[in-house]
Amino acid sequence: MLTRIRNAGRALLPTVEMPHSRMKESLANILKQEGYVADVTVEAGMPKTMKLKLKYNGKKSVIEGLRASANRACAIMSARRNPARAQRHGVW
Repeated sequence: MLTRIRNAGRALLPTVEMPHSRMKESLANILKQEGYVADVTVEAGMPKTMKLKLKYNGKKSVIEGLRASANRACAIMSARRNPARAQRHGVW
């Protein structure tokens, strides 16, 4: 999802369409509430699709530097497997 939004922004496309999931819809609604996306629509059918209308400032996308972030739970899980390494990296 993030790659599709990033690529559409670089290509200055007005909308981006992707397969629907509840998690993607929730993330898209957060992007809309924060002002990064103009509109989110879910189109019924088999399979469901979701369409995001992107926002631009002139020829520049409002979204810059979009990337996924690893969550802290992954670090904690690896810390349980290797406590010595976790102490070196300040996870504990």
